[in-house]
Amino acid sequence: MNKSQKNKLIIEADLQTKEINKLKIWLRNVIAISTIGFVITIFGIQKSNFWFVIGIIVTILSTIIAITINMGIKNGKLNVEKILKLINTN
Repeated sequence: MNKSQKNKLIIEADLQTKEINKLKIWLRNVIAISTIGFVITIFGIQKSNFWFVIGIIVTILSTIIAITINMGIKNGKLNVEKILKLINTN
C-alpha cells in the first residue's frame, strides 16, 4: 500500500470517527425522548387514556431508534478498527 492510499484510509477513519461522535449525540437525544415518553405514559395512567397511548408509542419508537443508532455506533467502531489495522499492517 502506497502513501497516498494510507492517507486516504486515515482520512476515511477520521471522517467515520466524527460521524460516530454525531451518532452518540443523537443517541443521547433519543434516550431523552424515550424518558419523556415514559413520563407521558405515567401521566396518562393518572389522567387519560389518550396520553397513555401517546406515551407508550413515543417510548417504544424512541427505544427502537436508540437500539438502531447503538448498532450503528458499534458497527462503525468495528469498521474504524479494521481500517486502522489495515493501515498498521502495511
